[in-house]
Amino acid sequence: MIKKFKYLENVILKNNLELEKPKLYHIIFYNDPITTTSFVIEILKTVYKKTEYDAEEITNFIHFIGEGIVATYPYEIAEQKIIETKKIIKSKGYPLKINFKPSY
Repeated sequence: MIKKFKYLENVILKNNLELEKPKLYHIIFYNDPITTTSFVIEILKTVYKKTEYDAEEITNFIHFIGEGIVATYPYEIAEQKIIETKKIIKSKGYPLKINFKPSY
């Protein structure tokens, strides 16, 4: 049984509304000789919610290749994660460099 609500009679529905998916951005960590692997793993687990296994795999990749994508988010979230991560890096005194760029 379908009920008809009087207040809905004046509502106009737009059928041609198309929503774009947000553009995604990669967060990239760069290897350096001073930042400890345990620190990078902890950042990946706490800020980026990676499992212990994934955090170790990503950290090893960054160590051997020199850089690596640690996560991909829409712009606003990526920007906030970068700010949060840089704050932690600064508080611990490590030279870890991070950045984000469009994933295309």
